[in-house]
Parts: sequence; structure tokens; C-alpha cells
Amino acid sequence: MPNVETRPATAITLITSADDLTPWEATWRQLAEARGNPFVTPDWYRSWLEHYDEDAEPFVIISCDSAGACDGVLPLVRTSGSALRFAGADIGDQFHPACHESHELEFTRRACAVLREHADEWSTAVLHGTEIDSEWLAGYAMVARR
Repeated sequence: MPNVETRPATAITLITSADDLTPWEATWRQLAEARGNPFVTPDWYRSWLEHYDEDAEPFVIISCDSAGACDGVLPLVRTSGSALRFAGADIGDQFHPACHESHELEFTRRACAVLREHADEWSTAVLHGTEIDSEWLAGYAMVARR
């Protein structure tokens, strides 16, 4: 696994209400667009949440840099069976965190810490639509064990 330079102290939080996502959407969109992936945009997320799975609820991890700007989003939902998954993974092509690629592994490590803190709120993570050899998924596998 590559050496990852540590970034300045950041805040990371779990959001479980769709209304609480609104302030982050512009930056989230920019991060997803910079990666060239419409399947991790807030637009895709909200459309899927509103039209495809009425029982799913937001389980989104957002990271902010030391200046308070959003620098990473893990756009998950929690299904009625308590499984975590990417919103729309059953119909989309590719899913990963919405963050700068150079920040992906560090963001994943920090997001996994949040997932562990909230381990009693979900049962399993189903990560369909992810590249099996991606660095972030390897990082997830290493640190997500509960």
C-alpha cells in the first residue's frame, strides 16, 4: 500500500438526514465532477433516494479540511435491512468516495473510523459497483473490520 502523506487536522461526520446534506451539495458535486463520475454526485444520490428505495435513509460521511471546506464524501445509504451501500449501486456503473483521488485512501481510513463508531447502526456493507483492485477498497478492507 502506498505511503500517504498526512493532511492537516480535519473534521469528519456522519449525516443521516437528507435535509442536512443540502449545505454540502455544491462542493460534493465539484468533487464528483472532478473525478468524472456522475454516480457519486449529490444529484444521483438524491434522485435514487427519492425514486428508487423509499426505505433507504442517508448514511453519508462528510470530511472537511481545516478551513471547514468539504473535501470528501462517502455517499452511502442504510437499507431497511441495516445494510450500507452506495445509493443506486444496483443501476449505476462505478462507485467510490467523492474526493480528490490523491486523498482517497486517507479519506477512506477516516471514514472507516466513523463506520466503526456507528457499528451498532448497520449490519453489513455491500459495495457493488466498486473496482475490486482500487486503493480505496483495499484500504477499506484493511481498516473496516469490526
